[in-house]
Amino acid sequence: SPSMERAQQVLAGLWTGDGHAEEAVNVVNNGAIANLPNGAVVEVPAQIVRDRILPMQVGPLPLGIAELCNRQIAIQELVVQAAVNGDRNAALQALALDPVVPGMDVARRVLDELLRTHAACLPRFETP
Repeated sequence: SPSMERAQQVLAGLWTGDGHAEEAVNVVNNGAIANLPNGAVVEVPAQIVRDRILPMQVGPLPLGIAELCNRQIAIQELVVQAAVNGDRNAALQALALDPVVPGMDVARRVLDELLRTHAACLPRFETP
């Protein structure tokens, strides 16, 4: 039976240029959602044309939702910075921003444990 995933239809549309619309595609924002950073990846409706995905402009999100998204974007940017550079401070900031982490002491302990447990996979970081 065919998959419910839409990747096949998107790829076919990029190849054939059929111009069909997709309800939800992950793309670089570039203004599709007005109050999120341009470089963030967002999920929006899009038109699929030959060799391009054209995100539809959906305007701004409600303020509270935009703030939740912006927090997650900041966390993700810090995690990438931490991973690429072995930046312990960026990793700590990412943990401290996470709403399920109750404070800096817990963030430090969690980071120390994560770095100890996964040291073999994280060679850029010094083991605590």
